[in-house]
Amino acid sequence: FHQSFSILCELLAGYEFLKNSKICIVISPSWFSTSGTNTEAFTEFVRPNFLKIIACNSAIDLKYKIAIGNFIEHHRDEFSVMTNTMNYYCDMYHRSSRFNSEFVSAHIRLLMQKIHACNFEIENVVYDPIISQPNYSESKKFTPDYLKMMQQDFLSKITNNNIYVNDEYYQQYLLSDSGTTRRDSISIVDLKSNQEMEDFKLVVDLLAEQNANCSFIIQPVNPYYYEHAERYQPLVDSLTNLLDSKNFPYLNLYVNDKKDYEPGILNDVMHLGDYGWMKINIFLDSIYDEH
Repeated sequence: FHQSFSILCELLAGYEFLKNSKICIVISPSWFSTSGTNTEAFTEFVRPNFLKIIACNSAIDLKYKIAIGNFIEHHRDEFSVMTNTMNYYCDMYHRSSRFNSEFVSAHIRLLMQKIHACNFEIENVVYDPIISQPNYSESKKFTPDYLKMMQQDFLSKITNNNIYVNDEYYQQYLLSDSGTTRRDSISIVDLKSNQEMEDFKLVVDLLAEQNANCSFIIQPVNPYYYEHAERYQPLVDSLTNLLDSKNFPYLNLYVNDKKDYEPGILNDVMHLGDYGWMKINIFLDSIYDEH
């Protein structure tokens, strides 16, 4: 459940690094069949210092801070502890829902004073990443033959199933006691009231506003395991239309028909395999290779 909303918060915490940064986000259509990022993922990935850094960054648009308050408030009963920081976001959310934006902005300034009155301190975190410079002269060029070899290697290791998943996964998760293959079915995604889609729109808005050099990967699901894979197609079309509107490049690996599926893209029913990752590497190389 490390999905769009927790990704949004992580990006906001690194707000100062977003402009022109090279970022790739891999998204799964299955996220949009859920009710969005859950509280366990929020607690795990959106660290307390992240929330403080976002709260105190006046350059961040209020709509993102209010969205955090909305999330926390509507999951309040699921948190074992509500910190001063979390209550600050909830307070902001409640004020935004009752008053106009000008009034809210004035009260946000008062809330900022309240933050410091509550010993709302933020340590000075300095990021000093080590930048690796690849030696392109020694890099192997991607070729169709190499990709075909990777796919054939994957296929050669499948001995116990005909749905193109690795043997160990099939044996552990998909083989029933009666010796038949377990299967699952995809449900239609309601796009009119979809929290994950709303969260994803915020991610795309933020990256577009900051002119991030961002690209996206849309993962497939295995149509040999999932029935009615075509039910995800309207969702995938909505995702690509949104990315097109913001001029973000993307690699859409989703297919809804068995005949279009490339075995080896996934290692099992929804997780990328080596062949899939290599296709992504080729895409990223085409986007970000400066040589």
